[in-house]
Amino acid sequence: MRFIKHLRGKHDQRGHGRRGTSTSARSGGVSSPKPSKVRDPEEQQQYDKSRNDLLEDLRTTYSRNPSGALQLAEGRMQFIASRWPHVTKKAKGYEEDYQRRARAEYDALVDTHKALRSIVSGIEKATNEKQRIKAIGRYTQLLGIEPQNTSSNDRQQKQRQLDSLRHPTKGRYEDGVYIASQRGMAIARALSPNGEFVASRRKSFKEAQQRLDQARNVHAAAVKQWQASMKTPEDDARLQITTNELSAAERMLTRAATNPFSDFPESLFPFSHGLDVVQLGNVRFDAFPDAARELRSISGEVFRFVARFTPPQNRNGDPVTLTRTLAFEKLSSSRAYYQYRKGTREGIVKIDTSDVGVAGHEILHAIEDSHPELSRRVQEFYAYRTQNEAPVPMNTVETNSGYADGEVTRVDQWGDPYTGRVYSADVASRFGSTEVLSMIMTALADAPRMESADGALRTLEDEEHLAFFFDVLGDPDSWG
Repeated sequence: MRFIKHLRGKHDQRGHGRRGTSTSARSGGVSSPKPSKVRDPEEQQQYDKSRNDLLEDLRTTYSRNPSGALQLAEGRMQFIASRWPHVTKKAKGYEEDYQRRARAEYDALVDTHKALRSIVSGIEKATNEKQRIKAIGRYTQLLGIEPQNTSSNDRQQKQRQLDSLRHPTKGRYEDGVYIASQRGMAIARALSPNGEFVASRRKSFKEAQQRLDQARNVHAAAVKQWQASMKTPEDDARLQITTNELSAAERMLTRAATNPFSDFPESLFPFSHGLDVVQLGNVRFDAFPDAARELRSISGEVFRFVARFTPPQNRNGDPVTLTRTLAFEKLSSSRAYYQYRKGTREGIVKIDTSDVGVAGHEILHAIEDSHPELSRRVQEFYAYRTQNEAPVPMNTVETNSGYADGEVTRVDQWGDPYTGRVYSADVASRFGSTEVLSMIMTALADAPRMESADGALRTLEDEEHLAFFFDVLGDPDSWG
């Protein structure tokens, strides 16, 4: 298969951060995902139009020849390459507004080209039918269409066959396929984006937001009325009522945003034990005095949630301790991260937010880093999901994302491409680092707040990944 060369030119993908979090490889930490680049509205509109036009051309061609995904993708890249000189020429010598629109089209061409190259490479390098189907699935996902030649009856039959092989509580590999436990799969299916848990949390968050908006409007009107009044005790009392309601609405929204596990169905928890000092380990907040109380509350929610899926004792009968010494420290850069101190038993979470999704993400890094067998099993699952996939830059997969060129991932079909992040040896934790567990916590925390099918919701749609999360946490053998 012939490939055209990479289009030349320095393409700046850096942007502003995603949901509060970044660090460089020099920090030696395991960082959180990064947000999309910010464009002005007109440039973003032109970028979206150009990219949608390109993808629509691909969809039309695909409908005529669905079996030729590889050839179609390369043909599309050749077409993009032929337009390259025209687009770059347009961006020179014209007024500023025209340059901005041309640059947006330029970006759309580059981003589409990079994504297609990555997908085509995966199709070409596939060594068996499963890998080829996976790579073509990424191609059809890029186009926003359903993969061909997979009937509903076939999928249901395969699912029934897998269900018949499931162990009640332990996941395992059989013939190169991960078979989740009955318990893990039941929890994963209950957490579907269309399930009751996410629907309930989204409803609670929406109601809290509506109550706060209404309270703000009423309070603002009351303040104006009070300013125009004689400011009698009765006037003060009326204003105080609206002030109290505003405070209550703010607390309600805070609870809905910072405690996404409060409505978690009790029937899904496999263990009923509470969290004590032995299980928690030594967690310190003394280096974070400004928000110690709030962070302690949020981290406690995360630890309590994880503990309900963790056996009280490991296979040797010893109590399970979720983490070793863990310190929360104030962050000076823009992305939170977990870091371990080499030669010690201490880990550090660098953070500058009280967002439960960010805190939970980094705490799961600390838990994974504290247990070698748990880490080994997570890395085994990562290798299973990404076998024979070459690392690719994050900014070619999640286009316009602001990730640095050195941040790479193995794409697989993760709900969020960041799940496949590859860490170098100098950044990795004691036993190696992955995002496999941490991104589940991010998804569980973020999904109730999402209105569209972003990475959090797509992660909850990945039943195999979600079931593995609960399988590996619930197996006493994972904890030594």
